[in-house]
Amino acid sequence: MSNHPSTQRWKLWISRRTTRPRTPALLIVGILVLGGMSLRASAADTGTASSFVAIAPCRIFDTRPSPDGVGARMVPLGSDETFTADVWGVRGNCALPVGANAVSMNVVAVSPTAESYLTVFPGGSARPLASSLNWVAGQAPTPNAVTAAVSTTGTLSFYNHAGTVHLAVDVVGYYLPASSGGTGPAGPVGPPGPAGPAVASVIWVATSGGQYTSVRQALASITDNGPGHRYLVMVGPGTYVEWSTIDLKDYVDLQGSGQDVTTIICNCAATLTSATIAASGPVHSELRNLTVTNSGGGNGPIGVSLTNVTAAMSIVDTTITAANASPFSGGFGLYLTGSVQPHLDALNVYINITGSYAVYAGFFGNIVVVRNSWIYSTAGPSVGAGGSLVRLVASTVNGNTTGLSGRCDLVVDVSGNPFTCN
Repeated sequence: MSNHPSTQRWKLWISRRTTRPRTPALLIVGILVLGGMSLRASAADTGTASSFVAIAPCRIFDTRPSPDGVGARMVPLGSDETFTADVWGVRGNCALPVGANAVSMNVVAVSPTAESYLTVFPGGSARPLASSLNWVAGQAPTPNAVTAAVSTTGTLSFYNHAGTVHLAVDVVGYYLPASSGGTGPAGPVGPPGPAGPAVASVIWVATSGGQYTSVRQALASITDNGPGHRYLVMVGPGTYVEWSTIDLKDYVDLQGSGQDVTTIICNCAATLTSATIAASGPVHSELRNLTVTNSGGGNGPIGVSLTNVTAAMSIVDTTITAANASPFSGGFGLYLTGSVQPHLDALNVYINITGSYAVYAGFFGNIVVVRNSWIYSTAGPSVGAGGSLVRLVASTVNGNTTGLSGRCDLVVDVSGNPFTCN
């Protein structure tokens, strides 16, 4: 493809396909401070400091037709087309303040018809030679974390190079100009004061500089979660190795900084009940924007296990993998048991264990719908249902399915050919 700024590469084993920005349109140096994040920009530094404000993710627009569509545009971006969207004010499901000078987003490409790339840049400015997201024709829904400056009139532009593609954009935070001036001379050192408060109901996990370095430690610190007091555990970029299962808590969301950007690995004990992340019962929680891996080996490793969860539990924009089991020992990428009705959207589930399933729903009473996902198993069925009602919608699978009895809508194989569920 001419004028393409990067080449899409695939790794179809246990690692999900990687979609990374090749040349950032804006170089941002982030400085973590108590209660938030400050930054200075950039390749053309104006000397203006900004502060980051994290928010609950909201969808600012989705170009797919109803019922998925959000915002005024519900048609795909065409070849060599630039779509400019307003950011300030109430837009789609978001309400962003006037004056926000940058936004942090999760951008998802859906149903691309040609190999192409996306560039996100301030509206009204010259388009840089850079890519924020890359894909090939027929690729499964592909997300990437993108931070971009907003124009002085509150707009962002989205450029598609070739073919047509739908975009879904979720905002997870924005930047505001800081009120402070330049750095003055250092004053005398006084006695230490009391610790300042953290951002209410937001807990930061980071390899350095956060409140915790372990996801399990962060969850253990939460004791007053409930319907009127939700929490968000934000996990920064990096790899976090846990040595036992992470049990999600009710009314606590777990969010990473992007798939393959934030990776949680468990070298868990090798039993059928050992999962990297588990949820049980009517948990009102969401898992999003990260990669979850079980590399414990032995018998039956599980990436994510859900037991008796309702529709209040959701997993979106997440990669789930399981690997390194003993031969013929079984294992699952995503394992669902009991009476479950979770919301599952934009997943990438991989497994390389002989005779195992990437996604499996066991027992009667399950009502499971998997949407907009990529499901891949190197040595067994991609999806299995043991007496459960499982339906695949707008997804890609690499192999056969069992127990689904034809319940596939707009499902294709890895070559883009129509797929019929067994």
